[in-house]
Amino acid sequence: MSEVEEVISEESRSEEDSDWEEWADDEDEVVVEEEVDLEDALSLARGAKLTSAQDQGNFWERPRGVKKIIIIYYSLFGNLGIMADEMKRGIQSQGDCEAFIYQVEEIYPREFLEKINATSSYTYSHPVLTRTEIRHFPEADGFVFGVSSRMGSVPAPMKAFFESTGGLWLKGALIGKAAGVFTSSPSQGAGSEATALSLITLFAHHGMMFVPLPAAGHSRDRHQIESMSPFGSNCITGIDGIKTPSTMERKIAMRQGRHFAQTVNRIV
Repeated sequence: MSEVEEVISEESRSEEDSDWEEWADDEDEVVVEEEVDLEDALSLARGAKLTSAQDQGNFWERPRGVKKIIIIYYSLFGNLGIMADEMKRGIQSQGDCEAFIYQVEEIYPREFLEKINATSSYTYSHPVLTRTEIRHFPEADGFVFGVSSRMGSVPAPMKAFFESTGGLWLKGALIGKAAGVFTSSPSQGAGSEATALSLITLFAHHGMMFVPLPAAGHSRDRHQIESMSPFGSNCITGIDGIKTPSTMERKIAMRQGRHFAQTVNRIV
């Protein structure tokens, strides 16, 4: 490589680092800098559940000008609940946006889940989504959906939720609403992008506007495996679901939440 080429390459890297630092500012610091134990995380979430339930009734009564963003997730092992909390932090870093997290109700028999050590989905760390809450959806400004990949597709409980929104579809109640996606997968090549794409099809039928995650959200850390995509943040959980989201994965989820809220502010 010539001296001129080396200088150009160095300048290019400097510009990339500058862009990264501008987008990933101090607000990206997560509460816990090391990977968390899944059981500890779920215990903390259950402890905060009562407060969340009490806040739930007031969420839909926020004053005008406050953007309401709903985070809805389904997680077999609880990892997406951790990602949802980070997503909420990112959304609420924008002062005029508030977020509330719902968990999709489990439909698999508990006996089956016990055999695969996946009863975390029955602990309901966040309030369970009900038909009453779904009726409030036209009042929301945006939705972010967290789904675990099932062979490149949406898991049955989340699919059942979308099939229950036929009344909203018939009225066109979600047309123009912003929509985003975050996922989990056993490994890097386990179908997270295909899962996100399958959700975008559902968004299209509702007339919702998909908000992707900018390429600037990628980390410049070349020493960590990064599983995000332009479709949204992702966490790698391992085949048995015991690997909790890493610090990097949680940071990216928070950045996605912040970017989503900024986008909602521009279009609403």
